[in-house]
Amino acid sequence: MIHKRLTQTLFFTWILFISFYIHADGMLEEDMPQSTDDMSELDDSMIELDLDNQKIYSDPFKRGITRSPVYATFGEESNNDARRIDDMRHLLDLRYYRVVSLIEDNETDMPKILQLNPDDFFGDEHQGYYVKVDSNQDLSAIQTLAKNLMVNYKKDLNRYLIIRFNDKQTQNNYSLEYGPFRTKEITATHCHYLSALVKNKNISCDKILFHFVSDQEVMAQQNTAIIGLSQFALLDIKDKPYGFSLEKLRKMTLEVTVDEMLGPYGFHVTNINEKGISVTGLSGDAMFIPVSTFPINIDGSEAPTQNSANPVN
Repeated sequence: MIHKRLTQTLFFTWILFISFYIHADGMLEEDMPQSTDDMSELDDSMIELDLDNQKIYSDPFKRGITRSPVYATFGEESNNDARRIDDMRHLLDLRYYRVVSLIEDNETDMPKILQLNPDDFFGDEHQGYYVKVDSNQDLSAIQTLAKNLMVNYKKDLNRYLIIRFNDKQTQNNYSLEYGPFRTKEITATHCHYLSALVKNKNISCDKILFHFVSDQEVMAQQNTAIIGLSQFALLDIKDKPYGFSLEKLRKMTLEVTVDEMLGPYGFHVTNINEKGISVTGLSGDAMFIPVSTFPINIDGSEAPTQNSANPVN
């Protein structure tokens, strides 16, 4: 009897020991980090996602149906197929646009010639993209080029002409640049525009510069324009079974400004002045929408001839 009680006492003592060996948070000793090195590897900012169990859901609304029209263009990176036939900003032919009115900001002093040195940059300035026009070891040669561009093409420029000194260059440490711009795509279109404007094919548009923007480069408000559909667009739409009201389309307008996308994929507005709107593509094509065009006629009727007005009996 005594032996049986002793056995029961030892059994309950062993159970009690095991219970105290388990931590209060339910973690066993073998699950705890074994050293301070293990503790240093734990990172509260790291969240591991179960990527193997992630599901990719298909479009529940498509169901094998081909949509028409397709999606509208979104941003500079949109691909060539992301367009709609009724997206007025992205018509496939720039001849479909006409200028309704122009708004020029006469108070702006742009463009200017700025001469920047490394000491002109300090603090947390943002960065921008630039077109490299030319470089030279002779500062006077770069200054002359900048002045010639300013005199001959001032109305056609809307950014700064920047003479930049780079002390890290062993040769040609003076460069003439045009900018700044917000994205690489916009910079490339302005590069092609400038190359076509000054008829200089030596400007390399596949090499865009990226610099800090100084406090002197205060961007002014760009000119804007109101555009509508041209006679070419109205006649083309008239021959298609879209059912659009030509009268409403004739009155439809869109406001555009410099750097905005307009027309086919890759085309941006590169300048607006009293002559019209310059639009340039990433492919290098520079187009122009003039202010002076013939009045549009949407009814398609022909003026009566002299014979039809006075028929012979």
